[in-house]
Amino acid sequence: MLYMLGETMKRPEPLSANRRRHSLAVAKLCHALALRWGEPAFRAYTAGLLHDLARELPAAELLCIATEYGIEIGREERENPVLLHCAVGALMARELYGVEDEGILSAIAKHTVGDEEMSRLDAIVFLADKTEPYRDYEQAKTIRELAFQDIGAALRTALTEEAAYLNAKGKEPHPKTLRLIIRIKERENRPLDTLEKAYQIKDTMVEKKAEEILLIDIAEITEIAEYFLLCSARNRLQAQAIADAIMEKMGESGSEPLRKEGYENGGWILLDYGSIVVHIFQPEEKEYFKLERLWSDGKFTRFDETGAPK
Repeated sequence: MLYMLGETMKRPEPLSANRRRHSLAVAKLCHALALRWGEPAFRAYTAGLLHDLARELPAAELLCIATEYGIEIGREERENPVLLHCAVGALMARELYGVEDEGILSAIAKHTVGDEEMSRLDAIVFLADKTEPYRDYEQAKTIRELAFQDIGAALRTALTEEAAYLNAKGKEPHPKTLRLIIRIKERENRPLDTLEKAYQIKDTMVEKKAEEILLIDIAEITEIAEYFLLCSARNRLQAQAIADAIMEKMGESGSEPLRKEGYENGGWILLDYGSIVVHIFQPEEKEYFKLERLWSDGKFTRFDETGAPK
C-alpha cells in the first residue's frame, strides 16, 4: 500500500500478477503503435508499463492522495474513486520513479477517460489499455487492428463503443470523455447526440460566466424533452449574451431553436431545441418560478464555474 508521510510517498506493494500481465501487454502494444506512427518507442513503452501504477490502491487511499496533492475530484471520482488512479499514477510516476517527461505523465493521466486535448502518445496509451490482447470484449481486436491503420478512427470507435456500453447500463460517459467525443465529431463534422449537445451548451454557458449551471435529465418522466439546462445570469445583458452565444454555437451545426421566449426582458429566457430546453434566469425569476422543484424527480447534475460536475 501507499503511505503518506507529510508530503512524502513510499513505494506501493508490487502489482498483482494479472495487473502486471496487463501492464506488460499494454507496454508492448504501445511500443508497436509508436513504431507504426513515428512516436519515440521508449516513451510509449514507459507510459504503457507505468499507466496502472495506482490501479490497485484502495479507494480511500486514492481519495486521500488526490486531496493531499490537489488533484481534481469531481462527482464521478467521488462516486467511483478508482477513476483517480490515472492522475494519482502520473503523480507516483513523477514522485517515486523520477519520470519528468510531461508527455509520458499526460498519457498516464488520460488513459482511462481521455480528455478534450489528446496527443498522439495519449491516444496510443488510451487505445493500448483498451485493446491489449488480454481484453476479451467483442470489439477489442477490431479496434486494435484499426489503430495500426487509422489511429483517429480507432480512438473514435473506442469512445463510441464505451459510450454505448455505458448507455446500455443506464450510465453516462465521464465529462472528459464526452468533451473528447464532441471535439472529435466537431473536427469530422459528425452529428452530436443529445447528451453531447447538452454538454456543448453547458460549455458555452461556462464561457459566458453563467452561474448555478444545472442539467436535469427528464427523459424518464416526460416526453416533452430529454434534458433541461438551467443557469443564472446576473442581469439582462448577461442573460442575453448567454442566449446569443448558445444560439450561435448551435447554429454552427444547423440547429435553430423551435421557440425563443423572454429574450427582450431577459428575466427568464427559454430556448427550445426539442430534445433540449434551455432556461436562463435572473435570480429573482429563478427564485419565483422554482423550476428545479417542479422537476425534482429528474436526475440532477450540477456544474461548478469551470464546468466540472459537482
